[in-house]
Amino acid sequence: MQPPGIIKPVKLAGYLEVISKTAFASGMRWNVVEAKWSGFRDTFHEFDPEYVTSLSPADSNTPAADPRIIRNRRKIEGTIHNANAMLTLDEHHRGSANYLASFPGFESLSRTCARSSNTSVPLALTPSSTSWGSQCHSTTSSRQSSQHRVKHS
Repeated sequence: MQPPGIIKPVKLAGYLEVISKTAFASGMRWNVVEAKWSGFRDTFHEFDPEYVTSLSPADSNTPAADPRIIRNRRKIEGTIHNANAMLTLDEHHRGSANYLASFPGFESLSRTCARSSNTSVPLALTPSSTSWGSQCHSTTSSRQSSQHRVKHS
């Protein structure tokens, strides 16, 4: 099996998939994640953020019992949380491409991701230079590794 290549997301669902794949790959062999990834796509409806955010805590029991995926409840809950954060960012910036363009470069984006991963919002991208940055740390109030390289279009 070939190692994962460059992933080039084109829609918000693609970005959620990349973030989720990276999170689920943490602490795992990449080929295990690759072998189970079609199950993830089915379970999370192709990572459609609207669908993923509609999952209630009780709904997260279904993926946690699905043998086709890596059944880590915290990572499943993180995927739901990240979908909320991504929809909030997308709404505030009128598109994920605009959000990514708000960073001067990859290093700045990486530092922001590292800072946000040490907070209650795992893997959520929250630029501290914006006035609404603190709102993204509590996305649930506004809306009820690195083995994968991402190339932005």
